[in-house]
Amino acid sequence: MDRVDNIKLAFFVSEETGCIGSSNCEPEFFENTKFVLSYDAPGNQLVTEICNGVRIFDRESDFFRVVSKTFEEIDYKPLYGSHPYTDIYMMKKRFDIDGVNLSCGYYNMHRKSEYVCVDDVAKAIDTGLKLLTNLSNN
Repeated sequence: MDRVDNIKLAFFVSEETGCIGSSNCEPEFFENTKFVLSYDAPGNQLVTEICNGVRIFDRESDFFRVVSKTFEEIDYKPLYGSHPYTDIYMMKKRFDIDGVNLSCGYYNMHRKSEYVCVDDVAKAIDTGLKLLTNLSNN
């Protein structure tokens, strides 16, 4: 995070049991938040568009235009999809903040054989940094 000038970090508890932390976080913390970037999707290409029935971003928005352009710029081939439950859903539902939930390199989630691919983690970090830069400049 030392490469980013203006950022807030939130680490929520009990996401797996109903987004307890994000459901109960202090709203004041998010008052001047422009967007949310989350890392909670398996693999290396997934981007959550809908989570628990809530649309995380609007494809017609300026926000999405910057996200889409950034993906093209870095040759990131997103697979947009639905995610059953993650904290970014609560940020959109409670505060109406657009966001991106990216794959972060884990596979076989919630199984004894779950593992992380370090190269995919690095790709997720680089993608997030580029998104932060481009979204912050718009």
